[in-house]
Amino acid sequence: MFEKLEELAKNNKKISDFHIRSGSPLAYRQTGEIFKVKEVVVKAQDIQDLISTNCNEVEAKRFQETHELDSAVTIAGLRFRANFYKTINLKEKTFVVYTDGVTEGYLKNGQELGAEGVERIVKKLDIITPKNIVDSIAKELNWGTEKLRDDITCLALDIKNTELIKVKKKKEILNEK
Repeated sequence: MFEKLEELAKNNKKISDFHIRSGSPLAYRQTGEIFKVKEVVVKAQDIQDLISTNCNEVEAKRFQETHELDSAVTIAGLRFRANFYKTINLKEKTFVVYTDGVTEGYLKNGQELGAEGVERIVKKLDIITPKNIVDSIAKELNWGTEKLRDDITCLALDIKNTELIKVKKKKEILNEK
């Protein structure tokens, strides 16, 4: 990944920032548009290496706590904005989207749940389904306090075989004619 970052930095002066998400292709912004480098998949260790060489202790700690960081990196002598993201790797293409009301929600002990708390909840589930994820997060945050700090909006999606869905829809359309 580092070789490709350096190559892009040296050869393309219109790049304004890089989007670096573990488990996803390397991406960069050029004149307002985001491009993905599909042949270069970012590893969690790549992110750790970039952060340790380009960020201070406060930024590194923030990334560990929030699983995201908007910072800057120096590549090939040039400085770029870099957006780092850690993803929760779930089986069967299950995606979890939540608002800051979830990560800033209070637990029984008075601490905020945080992104690491969401990850902890999901990883300890025996069966990972969208309903189990949302119910577990809501249960953790809705523990009997008189009022919530913020809404706890959370959406979990389980993406099944989309090719099969397309075939079924096509058959339904043909049957209607």
